Amino acid sequence: MTLRSSSTSLDRPPRRSSHGRRFVFGLGIRGGVGGVGACFELRWPVGDAPSTTLSRSLSPRALDGLRVAVLEDDPAVMSLLEFGLISRGVELFTLANRKDLDAFAKNGTCVDAALIDLSPIAADPDGALSLLRRHSPKVSVFLISGTAISAGTNQAVAGWIRKPFELGEIFQALGRAQRA
Repeated sequence: MTLRSSSTSLDRPPRRSSHGRRFVFGLGIRGGVGGVGACFELRWPVGDAPSTTLSRSLSPRALDGLRVAVLEDDPAVMSLLEFGLISRGVELFTLANRKDLDAFAKNGTCVDAALIDLSPIAADPDGALSLLRRHSPKVSVFLISGTAISAGTNQAVAGWIRKPFELGEIFQALGRAQRA
């Protein structure tokens, strides 16, 4: 794929509507080559080897009835997870911060699995996970975070799905939790 910018005025910061100029400006490219602007090429490898990220997909209703708590403070990620998990038959409990987790635990709701972003519980991740386990002792906890795992937290989780992730990775992790 080749992306070309025909602008000769790349020394000025781009306007909102100029995606190509914003990209080029962000790369630090200034001025044009021969008066035609910047030109660069992006290439992706092509091969017969399948992706190793996902080994197989689950049937659309494979997670039917699984009760899952999601603690995530990013509304876009939460929307993605809600859409994907509810369409797979998951009973979903959404939590945005530690206060929501405390209220959830106080209600005594038991879940089979939890998808936890570390940023909302960064002050005390081990305490938050202990609170969750008190009311759901058999919960499979999966961290969905780009944040590094502390040594104590690492022992309390079934897996770490590093952001950015594909929904298929979430489905597979929850499928393993359901079979456990």
